[in-house]
Amino acid sequence: GKVSRACCSLCMWVRAIDYYAKIFKTIEPKRIKLLQAESELAEAMASLRKETDRVTHIESTITNIQASFSDKLKKKSALESHIAVLNGNLERAEQLAYSLEEEHRKWQEQLLATEKRLSCLVGDCLIGGMVIAYGGQFDFSDRKSAIDNWKDICEQFRIPVSKLGILEVFEPIIERSYLRADTLPSFDYYQENCLIVQKSKKWILFEDPDNLADTWIHQAERGSTIVTVDLYDPTLVRKCKLSLNKGHIFFIDNFNRDYPP
Repeated sequence: GKVSRACCSLCMWVRAIDYYAKIFKTIEPKRIKLLQAESELAEAMASLRKETDRVTHIESTITNIQASFSDKLKKKSALESHIAVLNGNLERAEQLAYSLEEEHRKWQEQLLATEKRLSCLVGDCLIGGMVIAYGGQFDFSDRKSAIDNWKDICEQFRIPVSKLGILEVFEPIIERSYLRADTLPSFDYYQENCLIVQKSKKWILFEDPDNLADTWIHQAERGSTIVTVDLYDPTLVRKCKLSLNKGHIFFIDNFNRDYPP
């Protein structure tokens, strides 16, 4: 039979439109959902980029904080070391200040003592010189009485005298090794006798009932020649001359206090 091309084309268009309508009804909701999903994805990506930028900023901030923290720890360690050094210096400074204060106090005391000794130097030297020159013949009580009398005389003439002992007055010039004597008791009286022997330029007279001076002189002058003569030895004068010429020590024993001058 005869087929109309126009009707065929129209029929094909109608069927296509119908098919399109069926497909459109199925696809359109999905396309709408796709558009919505793409919109949501775009929003999510924008939010993700924002959060990523925020995280990047936070990580950078954390890195800076960690670097700053590490630097602060180094500074803290350096400050602690510096504080330890300063504490040590402060402690040593306190010790030095205390030592200097003690030294200052000692110097002040020594200065006052020296000034006092200087003010009494003339009187002390007078008393000491008299003891060395004339004190050998006195026993303990007589020597003490003589010193007291000499001090009274100094006071009468307004010559200051200290309360120091004879050994303390002459301490700077005393040869301590000469005063060490194993044969003498450890009393100032015997040490003063040793000082008299050491410093006197005169013939020395000792009261020595116990022969202590005799024993000590022989011990102290063991390296020298000692000529011992009894007072009533008829060769006394000759031996004295020989001893003086040779520089020997001349020792007169049994010398009586009542011997005529």
